[in-house]
Amino acid sequence: MDQYQGVISDCPCWVFCHDKNVMKLYSPAPNHYTYISINSTAVACARVQVKLLYINNVKQLLDTASYKPIQLDPTDNVRKKLKTKLTRYAEETKEEQLINFTKLLKYSSNTKCPELYCLPKIHKPGNPFRPIISNVGSATSGIGSYVSRIIRPLTGNKNSSTLNSKEFVRQIREIELQEDDMLVSYDVKDLFTSIPLSFTPTI
Repeated sequence: MDQYQGVISDCPCWVFCHDKNVMKLYSPAPNHYTYISINSTAVACARVQVKLLYINNVKQLLDTASYKPIQLDPTDNVRKKLKTKLTRYAEETKEEQLINFTKLLKYSSNTKCPELYCLPKIHKPGNPFRPIISNVGSATSGIGSYVSRIIRPLTGNKNSSTLNSKEFVRQIREIELQEDDMLVSYDVKDLFTSIPLSFTPTI
């Protein structure tokens, strides 16, 4: 693998082992891959830098129908507004965690703009990208986790909700299937960008 160390870096890409000596490298470009020889059987995945291809594919996802460019970074404005609201709620409730949130939001250096990155859907033809927004370290990440813990019991009480894939497997093993039963999986294209923001609180 020494000759490939120069290209293993930032851009996400999956690698599959086909046998103990050969693996298949997928780049972010559709149907663009290569086979290379390896000495280890332990390789499951790696990050391969095909930087220009990665950037071009991400830019294609940022179509103007779903996204629009902005002139200024709104991060600090969001931080200030959120701090004002949380300060009022903390004064009313005296809740320690809310007080800690307001302290964290006091300085702009404690927050950053959410970041977009993409991972290829290796199970689909052409390996299209799945855009992901990392909210870690943003102004709303802490309060988001806080609210999530509050509302989680509400979703957990629904029959349509499951904890994770392992729990889902355990649940379906307890189901007595009939001969005409079918397991169906639906894939919704552009789910989140297709839902108007004004509608999301009512879901």
